[in-house]
Amino acid sequence: MNGKTFPQLTFTIQIFREGKQFVAYNPELDVSSCGSTLEKAKINIKDAISGFLKSAAKIGTLSEILEEAGYIYRRTRWVDPDLVSLDRMSVSV
Repeated sequence: MNGKTFPQLTFTIQIFREGKQFVAYNPELDVSSCGSTLEKAKINIKDAISGFLKSAAKIGTLSEILEEAGYIYRRTRWVDPDLVSLDRMSVSV
């Protein structure tokens, strides 16, 4: 991990239904998972993000991925990006 520490990081999760499944999506990393219940979808997306980050660390791309996702390296640790707003809007097509 190039000597940089990776503390607990915060990620955005969007959860929606597709048929009988709950789909959980993380836009920062473009990672998704699903589950038969809301709680299972939350557990599965957490596992998917953790596995993705561990794999990225193993192959040496974790710093690049976090930077692209908006995380900032300050002094000796990574810091979550400042979330300014989370909103939904309708657009006519």
